[in-house]
Amino acid sequence: MIINKEAAWKFLRDIEKDEKIAIVFHDDADGMASGIFINNFVRKIGGDVEIFPFSISKTEITHEDLSDFDKIVILDLSENIAGKIINASGDKKVLYIDHHVKKQEFDEGVLELIAPSAIPVARTSYEFVSHFDSNLEWLAVAAVICDAGDLSKENDDFINDFLKREKITLEDYKKKYAYKLGDFLIYFKEDLKKAFEILLEVRYLGDFSEIEKYAGPVEEEIEKIAKDFDKNHEEIGSIKFYLFESKFAIKSALINKISFANPDWIIVFANPDEDIIKLSARNQSRKMNMIELLRTGIAGLKNADAGGHIPAAGGAIRVQDLELFKENLRKFIEKK
Repeated sequence: MIINKEAAWKFLRDIEKDEKIAIVFHDDADGMASGIFINNFVRKIGGDVEIFPFSISKTEITHEDLSDFDKIVILDLSENIAGKIINASGDKKVLYIDHHVKKQEFDEGVLELIAPSAIPVARTSYEFVSHFDSNLEWLAVAAVICDAGDLSKENDDFINDFLKREKITLEDYKKKYAYKLGDFLIYFKEDLKKAFEILLEVRYLGDFSEIEKYAGPVEEEIEKIAKDFDKNHEEIGSIKFYLFESKFAIKSALINKISFANPDWIIVFANPDEDIIKLSARNQSRKMNMIELLRTGIAGLKNADAGGHIPAAGGAIRVQDLELFKENLRKFIEKK
């Protein structure tokens, strides 16, 4: 059931002392920040919280995982993934907050707060709790920027009001804080709960040195792979396709860096991860719909998934389906 902010706030406010609450959130900056904001609020009012950072195409949440909880909060996960979690939750009360394009509503028992695509969940979640946790505004703004929210006018006031108070430019904030936040999360991709614990302790920008310590090695890897992209990417029609491996999960950070510098480019990254290949697609000029591109690419492929936003989408395919995926892309581009 689609609800407004007031109804979502009531769900959170009505959580009772010692109620067991599962918070499931995407493992990127937007999801992680959202998880921290909701976690802090629920703990403050006496709820018993367990967090479930969710890595797409890797994390699985079963009915057994959720059976002991009274309520479930799902943050910044696509309709398809959220649906699987909701099914696993059984008859639990669920609050689902997201900003991805949705095709249909869930059952009436699921409360859905779906913000406009341009409004990251971190901003929505922070606005619920800002009246008692305003010290974490730095994190909300950094997460919005990591999710490309600074490119949408809907976030201008939210970001610029903070930057003016901190007396820092947008570009400096990106370089000193936002991008380093993203790199820090990449470093802990295999230990997401550890990342969450560290981030919980960073209450002010003055505490940011702990984040910088882990971001450095990731920044170096991004620069190295970016140079390899320039030399070794493949042209599939107008698509710049790049298959690569890295010691860190830098796919999204790297494709964002390249696509923001070249907004007219259509870029698809493919990154093997055990028996799957994770996909990212970008066209920051929005001249081509990246959701449509990836969904066409995975058409007919078993256990494939894709979704996201018009300028930025992601997905996954089986390793053995790579050439079929590329052929689907080639046919799609030829028709354009």
